[in-house]
Amino acid sequence: MNIGFFTDTYLPQINGVAISIDSFRRELERRGHSVYVFAPRVPGHKEKDSRVMRFRSLSLGPFFSGKGSMMANRLVMPFSVHNYFKLHDIKLDIIHSHTEMGMGTLAIFAAKRLNVPHVHTYHTLYPEYVHYLGKGKIISKKGAEKLSALYCNRCQTVIAPSQKIKELLWKYGVKKQIEVLETGIDLPLYSVAKKDTFRKKYGIDEKTKILLCVGRQGKEKGMDVILWAHAAANIEKCLLVFVGDGPERPNLERMAKDLGIDKKVLFTGLLPYQEVVQAYAAADLFVFASVTETQGIVLLEAAASGLPIIAVNDSVVSQYVHPGQNGVLVKDAKEMAKEIIKFFENPWEAAKMEKVSRQIAASYSIQNQTEKLLEIYRQTLVK
Repeated sequence: MNIGFFTDTYLPQINGVAISIDSFRRELERRGHSVYVFAPRVPGHKEKDSRVMRFRSLSLGPFFSGKGSMMANRLVMPFSVHNYFKLHDIKLDIIHSHTEMGMGTLAIFAAKRLNVPHVHTYHTLYPEYVHYLGKGKIISKKGAEKLSALYCNRCQTVIAPSQKIKELLWKYGVKKQIEVLETGIDLPLYSVAKKDTFRKKYGIDEKTKILLCVGRQGKEKGMDVILWAHAAANIEKCLLVFVGDGPERPNLERMAKDLGIDKKVLFTGLLPYQEVVQAYAAADLFVFASVTETQGIVLLEAAASGLPIIAVNDSVVSQYVHPGQNGVLVKDAKEMAKEIIKFFENPWEAAKMEKVSRQIAASYSIQNQTEKLLEIYRQTLVK
């Protein structure tokens, strides 16, 4: 099968969507399918893969993402005569879009022009991000909901990364078939990672406990809650590690200083994916406070690494955090601080939680999830 992925973010950019796309692509190709990726050009990156077609793009800069060009979200210009000719030559069997913006518009055009079925994954909860556009004055939450529904209703099949998103899409007005499919992960990658590699790189001794938070540092991610909880817990020889970047990072760094814990917080910035896996392996506890996730893949990665998880309660989060088994769900920073203290006062709980976390993650292997994706393709092709 010839499959076309249309996306506004792809490697070497590192974020949940890019990693999801690459994971599915590798597993699909391992099974003998051909996956062609239509993605933005990224400064400093020379494309060597003939199945990746790059389009001109502009950086949206630190306003949306972070400091580095590899991190920054990009506005893609879906115009390329050369790539249009390639579209016809490839003879795609199915088009799978991963964005409603730049390359998403090309996906709609290509599906109609080539008469190819169109599957779409709704990765981003746009109504929760309108504050980045003129502080919510350019487009309202209701407007973002209507635009989301408008795009999805132009596709044959819509994929939601969680039941929560499926139900929200119904509320937005999506009438097309919606299938729930979470991103799968490469389980062996997490089970073989060494615990001391990350610690050695950053000079963290083995007696220091590590609280880990991985993700884009945006206002909607609630990372200020984690900082406050870390300060309130006040665990001796405990380091809070933020892996990632984003527009909120300067504010988080100032907040750490104001709370008097800047020496107990490490901001690594954006890391290559392999080093992120090493960070999971080095950590003692994963902390999470976002309630705007479509899936929360970092929770699944933490579970695959055998980490206990303390997270603010949300229906997406509860898929991967089972209270009393592999972690705790809390309602605010105060409760999170209390649970962090409890965890380090009862270290024997960690061993039990590690086993359960890995068991939860096992059902979301990339092999299992890719088989489900292929079934969605098959059903869409016969509609």
